[in-house]
Amino acid sequence: MLAGDESALPAISVLLRGLPPCAEVRVLVEVQHVAARLDLPAHPGAIVRWYEFQAGSRPGGALVAAVTNARLDPDVRVWAAGEAAAVQRIGRHLFDERGLPRSRTTVRGYWKHHRAGAMSKPCEQRSREMPRRLRCRLRSAGPSTVPQLRT
Repeated sequence: MLAGDESALPAISVLLRGLPPCAEVRVLVEVQHVAARLDLPAHPGAIVRWYEFQAGSRPGGALVAAVTNARLDPDVRVWAAGEAAAVQRIGRHLFDERGLPRSRTTVRGYWKHHRAGAMSKPCEQRSREMPRRLRCRLRSAGPSTVPQLRT
């Protein structure tokens, strides 16, 4: 099973291309808009299901529901990626409720809701948001501890 949101579509495409033609795979993808659907590589054993993000719900909610409700064969391998909290819920479901061994899964958080654009804040604003202890360490370290690049 391959499961992800639209941020995982490039990886899902690579994984589909790498699967042998005899492999059976379910692909579950959550997108924010119908226009975000991309053509995935054709695979004879792939069944692709698209889920749309529902306004007012948490990112990944439709994906979590799809994975939770999916029928899993005893020998299933699962790859899931997308919004960090959503894939964390998917991982907990697979490990704790389904008893799937971690060795048969790959679960990756690609991004965090409400964190997009955090690096675009001015440096001073990011500094004010840092924990006080870290700010003090950075100030006391001074410029002498910053590695210099040699060209």
